[in-house]
Amino acid sequence: MAKLTKKKKEKIANTILYCVIGAIVLGIIGFGLYIKLSGRGNTDISDNEWNYMINYINEEFGNGEEIHIISKDVDEITKTDSYKNPNKDYPTTYTKTLGARVSIVGYFDSQDKIYSIGFVRYNSDHGIYKAGELTFSAVASNYSKDEYLKNK
Repeated sequence: MAKLTKKKKEKIANTILYCVIGAIVLGIIGFGLYIKLSGRGNTDISDNEWNYMINYINEEFGNGEEIHIISKDVDEITKTDSYKNPNKDYPTTYTKTLGARVSIVGYFDSQDKIYSIGFVRYNSDHGIYKAGELTFSAVASNYSKDEYLKNK
């Protein structure tokens, strides 16, 4: 077996040191990205969730009749907090995404009103809401279907 010279030993030691430092830096960056992205939360609504909501609306409000959808909107449910950073003269604010609010507007052929129906899904347990569950939250039906169809 060949003897390692002092120069080769230093080169190997430096290579190992750089690899360890690189791994630590990549780990810190990865952990930071994980924290940042986990704070954003998920507001994407899957096809299964859309189907669940449409079926729920058809059964609960249309007695099985299919709703004619005018619009579907998804908004983030957010919370803004602030904390006093000791290195700054002003508070630092940040916004965290708590979940998604879904609004579906539509009408049934056999009814005179337009429905606006809401659902929510929180990313973690929040009051009466369980994490990840899509929950019916509100309904309003004070708009005239005839007025909408006349202006269409």
